[in-house]
Amino acid sequence: MKHDHAWKATEVAGISAALLKWYDANRRCLPWRGDSLPYLVRVHDRDAGYNAPNVVTPYATWVSEIMCQQTRVDTVVTYYTKWMDTFPTIQSLANADPDQVNAVWAGLGCVLHEHGLNLDIDPPCRYYRRARMLHQGAQFVMEKFNGDMPRDVDSLKTIPGIGPYTAGRLVACIHW
Repeated sequence: MKHDHAWKATEVAGISAALLKWYDANRRCLPWRGDSLPYLVRVHDRDAGYNAPNVVTPYATWVSEIMCQQTRVDTVVTYYTKWMDTFPTIQSLANADPDQVNAVWAGLGCVLHEHGLNLDIDPPCRYYRRARMLHQGAQFVMEKFNGDMPRDVDSLKTIPGIGPYTAGRLVACIHW
């Protein structure tokens, strides 16, 4: 028995519309999506007619994508807001001292901290590869792209720390 599994254009459009409608009502509010406090609540739990009030930038999306690698979203929110308060632009991150970058990142991605175990150990958790790559990436964007995030996958992949997945996410998530 042969089955035709090809989707008709009307079926694809209907499924897409239904998924987007569901997402609009059920997504979690997150700072990198332009939402205001409180974070981590569902949109349907907010006042009727709520719309994210803040502009979503390519830089903010990039930071969130890197922070969310191997780290729970509810953990990332606090670090993300601290990071963006300290380094609100690519230029501010590019110009930062590496020690300042590490200090703001400290604890993110550390299994002990993520499980609430803030032990006084020597050496403390110092897994800063993602922070270092963001810092180097920001310097690269300032030097090669005059501070503007490129809009295509191939150019994004030239930035230190951005591979095919992150480049694809940035292109897909940003409304240039």
